[in-house]
Amino acid sequence: MPRTDSAEALVDHLERAGLELSPEERAEIDLHQKGRALAQKVNFPGWQVALEMLQSYVLKATEVLVNMTPGDPAVPTAQAAASAASQIYSKFVQDVQAAISASEQTPEVLKRGYKRFVGAPPESL
Repeated sequence: MPRTDSAEALVDHLERAGLELSPEERAEIDLHQKGRALAQKVNFPGWQVALEMLQSYVLKATEVLVNMTPGDPAVPTAQAAASAASQIYSKFVQDVQAAISASEQTPEVLKRGYKRFVGAPPESL
């Protein structure tokens, strides 16, 4: 998964400072930065509108399925579409919430990097 610009800049900065980052640490930085960006967005009225629009796709797909005649050969396809829409909506909301939660704590690797730049002990951060 591509990193966000701010995450990529942080990773590059840390690596230039001599820190070797594991794939897990890179992912943690990426999630932290995504969460910081998303935390600013979810409190605006447009965010609720976007969620309602995503949810409407689930409701429409479910409505199409419920209104089909039993035995219609398209039922399995409609059921798959409704299920996929529901799963995507749920996963999206969970991922946004997880990213925001992850942004509430500074990743340890960023603390180590900060210490390297300013000479502060990481426990003081």
